[in-house]
Amino acid sequence: MKKILICIIISVICQTSVFAGQGYVYTSQNTKNVSSNQKPFSSKIPYGEYLQFYNLNADEINAEFIYLTHSDESTFLKSLTSEEKENYKYVKKIQKLIAKEDWNKVFSEYPNFYPAYLQYYHLCYENEDYPEALRILNKIKSLDPNGRIFSQRVMNIAFAQLYYETKQYNRALTYYKMFEAEGDDKILIAIARCYYNSADYLQAISYCNKLKDQTYEAKEIIYDSYMRLKDMKNANKYAKELLQIEFSFTNLMRVQAMETNDSARLSYCYHARELALEEKDIRAVNRLIADLEQKKLEDSAAKINKSLRVPKWIDFEKQLPPNMTLQEIAAKQDEYFKKANEYLTQYKDQQLYSAFNLLTQEFNNFIQSKQNQYHQEQQYLLQQAILEQQQRENELRQQMIYEQQMMDMMNRQNYYMNRYHPYNRFYDPFMYGW
Repeated sequence: MKKILICIIISVICQTSVFAGQGYVYTSQNTKNVSSNQKPFSSKIPYGEYLQFYNLNADEINAEFIYLTHSDESTFLKSLTSEEKENYKYVKKIQKLIAKEDWNKVFSEYPNFYPAYLQYYHLCYENEDYPEALRILNKIKSLDPNGRIFSQRVMNIAFAQLYYETKQYNRALTYYKMFEAEGDDKILIAIARCYYNSADYLQAISYCNKLKDQTYEAKEIIYDSYMRLKDMKNANKYAKELLQIEFSFTNLMRVQAMETNDSARLSYCYHARELALEEKDIRAVNRLIADLEQKKLEDSAAKINKSLRVPKWIDFEKQLPPNMTLQEIAAKQDEYFKKANEYLTQYKDQQLYSAFNLLTQEFNNFIQSKQNQYHQEQQYLLQQAILEQQQRENELRQQMIYEQQMMDMMNRQNYYMNRYHPYNRFYDPFMYGW
């Protein structure tokens, strides 16, 4: 009676399992926990005799082997036919090679084992080895040309993604456009990316504007496209929209580049410097701030007296030694422009000339002090290097002396041990003080 009940349950599971449209899936909630009264889904499909021992997701090209505990496996094997048992052993044998990632052996000895290609494809995709993933996907398609295991839609989307990742944008477009009529935002933004990377910026903008929900990425594509088309008005519009969404270094620099008012540009630049993390970004925005501040300073000075010559920060900066950090340089730069602007408002005529001369002298003294400090540091490092070199040479010399002593001792031992004594074969030369 119990055996009849088991057979009925297995029959129900097989009949209610799903295999259509989106791919090959199991209806059981957790096929990893296979009990004595059920086994994985089996179907008359390509490689079904092997795939029944795997979990397949309709939307993900992969095959996850169903591992069982020893007790569950023992019970499970009793529910299999003799042919199914052989298939299960065959699958486990290959899975052991896969677990070792011995893919060369897997594909040389089992060149058409479909589940192995699914697992290898998934591994390549996860590791972002897209050229290899594309090669394997073509193999997977050749093993199931009619899309009976994974739907044509799933396969075509996968091809589109891999062609995009391998920078074959025209081929990617061919696949993505198969689904354009669906109006799915994910497909439309993918098409926009392909057009953008193919330098068709008007089409990229057009597809971004078709989105139901214009995301940050879409606005960024539109901004970059307008920039490349040299449409600064629209580029400025989207730069400001991006800044409203994300107050970041990149967006602040985008907006300042569009701004025509120098005071506003300076404000954006100072905010950007606060957010800059990489040295190249700090250096770039600091240079921009210096140029804008210098222009502002010289314009203010010219209004007071056209013959007044304002010291240039760049002349000071060029003399700064390399031991100063970018943060220290930025702080000193800010100090210079703050003092220079204060002098323009506090002094007039000769007093202003004198103030600027004092400012020049102050910064020259600072530079000299930093240069002296740098030279002292370099001298110290040089002395340390010389001492370390001498120490290494002394250690080497001591090692050579020690090795020579050991060699001499061995030579003496060999000499006395090899001497022939005709009266005493147990003669020990060291007994007699040799």
